[in-house]
Amino acid sequence: MKQFKRSLLLVIFTAVVAQSFDIPAYKAFLQQSSTLTDVTLLEQKKPAAPYFSSIGPQSRNVLYLDSIQQKYKLTDGEVALLNRNNFVVSERMSFETYAEALKDVFCKDMPVFLSSDAVLGTFHQSYDEVLINVETSILQPLVKEIVNDMRIAFPAVAEKYRSLSENVADVDLYLTVAAILSKNSNVTSTFADAADIKTVTDAIASEQFISMKLFSDVPRDLDFSQFTVRGHYVKANLGDYFKTLMWLGRTEFVMTSPLDTIKPSTLKDLKRMSIDALILNDVLEQSGAKSKLAQMDALLSVLIGESDNLTPSELTSITGKAAITDVSKLRDDSTYNRFANILKTSPEAQQMILSQVIYDRTLSNNPDSVKYPISFLLLGQRFLVDSYIFGSVVYNKVPKSSQGYLRMMPDPLDAMYALGNNDALLLLKNDLKKYEYTKYLEKIRYLVDSYEPSFWSGSLYNTTLNALKTLNPQAYPSIEKQPLFMRSAAWHQQKLNTQLVAWSQLRHDNTLYGKQSYTVSVSCSYPHGYVEPYPELYRVLGNFAKDAASRFGALKNGSKYAQFYTGVASLMDTIGLLAAKELDGTQFSQSDSLFMSRMIAIPSTNMCGAPSVAGWYTRLLFSKEVLDDGDFTIADVHTQPTDELGNIVGKVLHTAVGMVNLGVFLANSPSASNQPMAYIGPVSSYYQDTTLDFKRLTDQEWKTIIRQDQFPRLRPDWVYSYLADSSGAAYGAGRVLDGVQYVPLSVNHKIVETAKGLRVAPLINGKGIQVVLDKSSEVAVTVFDTRGRVVLNSAQKVYPAGTHAMQLTTAAGIYTLRVRCGAELYSMPLTIIK
Repeated sequence: MKQFKRSLLLVIFTAVVAQSFDIPAYKAFLQQSSTLTDVTLLEQKKPAAPYFSSIGPQSRNVLYLDSIQQKYKLTDGEVALLNRNNFVVSERMSFETYAEALKDVFCKDMPVFLSSDAVLGTFHQSYDEVLINVETSILQPLVKEIVNDMRIAFPAVAEKYRSLSENVADVDLYLTVAAILSKNSNVTSTFADAADIKTVTDAIASEQFISMKLFSDVPRDLDFSQFTVRGHYVKANLGDYFKTLMWLGRTEFVMTSPLDTIKPSTLKDLKRMSIDALILNDVLEQSGAKSKLAQMDALLSVLIGESDNLTPSELTSITGKAAITDVSKLRDDSTYNRFANILKTSPEAQQMILSQVIYDRTLSNNPDSVKYPISFLLLGQRFLVDSYIFGSVVYNKVPKSSQGYLRMMPDPLDAMYALGNNDALLLLKNDLKKYEYTKYLEKIRYLVDSYEPSFWSGSLYNTTLNALKTLNPQAYPSIEKQPLFMRSAAWHQQKLNTQLVAWSQLRHDNTLYGKQSYTVSVSCSYPHGYVEPYPELYRVLGNFAKDAASRFGALKNGSKYAQFYTGVASLMDTIGLLAAKELDGTQFSQSDSLFMSRMIAIPSTNMCGAPSVAGWYTRLLFSKEVLDDGDFTIADVHTQPTDELGNIVGKVLHTAVGMVNLGVFLANSPSASNQPMAYIGPVSSYYQDTTLDFKRLTDQEWKTIIRQDQFPRLRPDWVYSYLADSSGAAYGAGRVLDGVQYVPLSVNHKIVETAKGLRVAPLINGKGIQVVLDKSSEVAVTVFDTRGRVVLNSAQKVYPAGTHAMQLTTAAGIYTLRVRCGAELYSMPLTIIK
């Protein structure tokens, strides 16, 4: 990970060259994008072939649609959305779990739609359960041993530094608080003042934003709300472990001061905390706990990534470079300055994510005016690329706009765009215009795009992000193979919902370890089955499972996790093959159909109304206990300490997951007849909200809000294009992606479609099209191939009423025909057979 962090620091440390990173190309990009506007970028990132804003009802009979309408009593609003998009998702048909939703479809004997939401949901639930097991059996005992070993070794080390009584007391306080939080027995301090220890533990218990002296003479602004036990740590009784790791992962020994801040650390305090860090590092060395810490760090690196701070081993290396043999010499200005200069010029010492409160005193338009301090942590929180994205698109990385606006809070869509989903950009249009941060967002997109495959496979966290990237629209250029509903603008907005739900669950599962960004202050059966056709997603998830099986298999007592993920990998291989068959128009074999029919089963001892289920879908879950437990998760993902005027507001951005909704989808069945069929299956629901006063919501609080229906409209408005509300009515207008009206046309069929005086039909010889106009009109015709390349382009001009033939000399295949007639724009698929 640090290798990738170096590549992002090339602008600062030009002497450090990552072999895979093209510095001249990056500098050229920065020069070219320096005047990039939102209008230009939106034009560059629009889809090669337009999405359909409206598809219209199916002209052919759709099997099982009448049965779904009858058994689920679809409302007029739901039917209208289904007709417009060829799919609809409804909050009226909601369940607490995917298993309940799938069982309901099973018991109503309807064709089942296996959504990517349902698959990704199992990966989150299984990872969360595996992590709980690993924390309970490995990590919690290990951190207790590390703290205990260091406290046992501390008196002897303290004797060596007896002339540095203030620093010895600091280290004693640090280790004593860690021991208190981890509930080690017989916790007493020898050198630290009991009142100081109580002040710290009281601050932790308050879970508030507090200004206090901690290893310093000048008060430090510290966010103790991060100690709020949340995520799975509440239900798993891991609260003590959570607080201990939060102390070890967020309590910084600041060694260099950030530049241009209102409250910089004094030179005296910087020297003090630098000496504290070196003494603490010596205690680690002498205690024999270094190997245990390395074991814990290695496991967390496998799961999430490397820590974003100066680590013990890095501090040891830099201390050697600075030739610091006597720690007390750091009290001398010359020795400290030499040491600090080496720190500042060492790429591995830098932190990429601001996760503490820093005040910019300049309010300048220079995004680099505030330099983050170099801080030592014993077991620091991990670098998350999505946190880095957030920190790069808010003040002060984004300066004040020409209209005086400061962007104090990111939008989760920022992360989706930086991770490659161009659709997110259009939904950010208003923010791009208001805050003028287009070039900063594109800069972080460039850097994220530059990461090599080894980065995305470097941890299970990054592998999951890579799986979500497979849902980006650019990942599937051959759109002609996709069913019509997947070519609608509404579907692309639904996929953003899927990505954000899975990302929110990922952040939830890793709340303790991931470094959060801060803004700089100021007879039951499935008669048929259909897999959501994203074969690349299932391939990457299969690789995740294989990688997890290998990594957990190397752990002591890790065989049960390895065995579970080996089974998951096999299922992903099968599901991926079915998805590929659907896109290729290949008929399901008898064994394929049998596999889909066995997704959910009711045990023989239960009737259809019984709560328990079986079937291969349950093999995607590490613990079957979660089948009947609503998975309502919430994660705090960014903190804004102050408003634009510097007042403390403590805004905390949350992303959350609610009820499982059912959706109806129309697609050609993978059968001999390839007949259109209606499928029904579960879809996730995404929420986001901002709290005040550093309030961090727990899963339990969120579950109460959901179950009591206490929440206002916390779903983003861009889901309204495909979503019906709890009464089955369509929501009002919201943000939508650009799209055009779908008009069916096939050159090899003698079909004529009419639209407001415009008729388009094939030529008799099948080698072109004819445009029939009722009256003189200004018309332009463009034909695109599947890669968005123009193969026919007639200049827009006035054509008289009548028939106008246009020859096509292109090869046989699938194309997109776009016809502009006056102010109206139509787009339709075009099939050429020769």
